Amino acid sequence: AVNETRGAVTVLNAAEYAALEDELRDVRIEGVAPDEDEIASGAYPLARSVYLYARLSALEEGAPLAEAMREFICDAAAPDGVSARAGLTSRGDDELAQRCDLGALLDPIAE
Repeated sequence: AVNETRGAVTVLNAAEYAALEDELRDVRIEGVAPDEDEIASGAYPLARSVYLYARLSALEEGAPLAEAMREFICDAAAPDGVSARAGLTSRGDDELAQRCDLGALLDPIAE
C-alpha cells in the first residue's frame, strides 16, 4: 500500500484520502493544495472532471434510459448526491442542480 512504501505516489478521491489523511501527505502543485475548495474552483491542476455519455437516441422522450439518466444527473449534482457519496468534489454547479430537466440538460449537447 502507498502508505507503507517510502516515496510512493497514488491518486485518490476525496473520500479515500480522508480515510488515510493521518498516514499520507497531499501533493501541492505550484503551492495549491488538493482541498475541496481548490478542486471545486478548478485551481488544483490535477483535478479531473467525470464525464457521462449516452447516445442522444437513448435519451429521447419516452426512452427507458431518459428518466434514469435525468435522475442520476440530478442526484449527482445534489450536495449529498451520488457524487458526494463516492468522494467526488462538486464543481459547484448550482444551476445544474436547480434545472434537473433532461431537455435543458441536453440543450448544450444537441446544438
